[in-house]
Amino acid sequence: MTLWLWYSTDTPREHPSIGAQELDEIESQLAPQTEKISVPLWTILKAPSVISLCLSYMFFGFIVWIFILWFPSYLVNARGFSLMQMGLVDMLPMGASFLGIVSGGVISDSLLKRGFDVRFARARFPGLAIGMSLPFLLSLAVSGYWAMPLELNPRLVGAISGVMNTSGNLAGIFGPMTAGAIVASTGSWTLPFYLVAVLGVFCSVIFLFFVTTDPIQISGLDEETPQEVVD
Repeated sequence: MTLWLWYSTDTPREHPSIGAQELDEIESQLAPQTEKISVPLWTILKAPSVISLCLSYMFFGFIVWIFILWFPSYLVNARGFSLMQMGLVDMLPMGASFLGIVSGGVISDSLLKRGFDVRFARARFPGLAIGMSLPFLLSLAVSGYWAMPLELNPRLVGAISGVMNTSGNLAGIFGPMTAGAIVASTGSWTLPFYLVAVLGVFCSVIFLFFVTTDPIQISGLDEETPQEVVD
C-alpha cells in the first residue's frame, strides 16, 4: 500500500514517468464532459440486464468468499493440515484465479477481434467459463463481469459496476457464515462444497442465458450530447 501511494497519482498527467505520446493517447479516449445530470439509482436497479448481472455475480461472490475465508479452516480442521501446509495449498486457488482473470480477458477480447458478437464474448463465454472452471477454481469469468458495465452504458460504468460489486460483497458476507452454519449443524464438511456446486450452476446459467449486452437507455445520456453523471 505504501509503495502504491508513493508511485501512483490522481491523473495520468500528474505522473512523472508518463510520456507525451502516451498521455495524448490516454486523454484522446476520454469522453468530453459538459452539463451534469443526475441519474436515479432506481433506473439502474430495475434494468433487467443489471438485475441478471447482479444475481449471477452474487452467486459468484458467495462462492469466491467461501474459498477465501472458509477454505483454510476446512483444510486445517477437516483435513488435518498444519498452518504451513494450509498456506501452501490455499494459495493455489488464488494463483489459479490470477491466471484465469488475465487469460479470460485476453480470450474475451480475442473473440471480439475474431468476429464474435459482443454478447458471446462478454456474457456467454464467461457463463460457459464459470461452468467449466468450477472443478479447477479458476476465474475466467471475472473479466466478463467487469467488462459488462461498459457494454451496458459507457457513461454509467461506475454506477453499474458499483451496484454489481455491492451484490457480490453482500453475498460474500453470508457465504462463509452459511458454510460454518452447515458444518456446525450437520457435522459435515463436504456439504458446503455441494452448495457451491449448485450455486455455480445457477451462476453459469444466468450469465450464459439471461445476461445481455443490450445498452441501458437513459433520457439525457445520448451519444450526441455527452454528459458527466453525478449522483
